[in-house]
Amino acid sequence: MAGATRLLPAYLVVGPDELKRKQTVTRLRAHVEGPFADFNLEELVASADMEPVGVLSSLNTLPMGGDLRVVIIENAGKLPKPVSEAIIEYRRMHEKTNFRFLLGDEAHMYDVSIE
Repeated sequence: MAGATRLLPAYLVVGPDELKRKQTVTRLRAHVEGPFADFNLEELVASADMEPVGVLSSLNTLPMGGDLRVVIIENAGKLPKPVSEAIIEYRRMHEKTNFRFLLGDEAHMYDVSIE
């Protein structure tokens, strides 16, 4: 499936429909395949004690044995402000990378704009 669809560098999935959020995550997971799929897929759950250095370490890890590494962050509304700011800055600095990530949360998610 990885060659069938070109992915964007980042996705933001919000809304009250949990089924649609789960389907989107499943579709993104399907793009990570091969013998290193476990290494190239990382799923984090946002919490108040999450530190920017840990998230940035995950984002900076290069894919192994393939072209794609996916980092999924669930409950992004619970990201501490320093972490969300670090992610936004990371995206600005790495606009052309092969990194993909998803911020999943409820509808009251704060606005994230990357230009």
